[in-house]
Amino acid sequence: VDAGSLRITYVRAPRLGQPHMVLAYYPEKDAEPLILDNVDKAIRPASRRTDLIPVYSFNARSLWASGRGESRRLGGAGRLKGYGPSSWALPTHFEKHFCAD
Repeated sequence: VDAGSLRITYVRAPRLGQPHMVLAYYPEKDAEPLILDNVDKAIRPASRRTDLIPVYSFNARSLWASGRGESRRLGGAGRLKGYGPSSWALPTHFEKHFCAD
């Protein structure tokens, strides 16, 4: 899978009552994304995830703002301070932040 077809998406999830992130997969450049979520195990098109309100998304290349059913590119991923390719040291980044001892 091309990394450009994946975006980490920050969403509001009112039923969870806390910030939440999901993975959006775009099978084609302008296609509706499929949403992969650790809370809802079913992979569904974004239009069927009415429980999520997208705020912004990013990948290693770009940053997008979301709203009203569409997203607008804001620029390169470097606009996310403290998070981006220059701060990634895989796999140590994920081991340090996501793996329990």
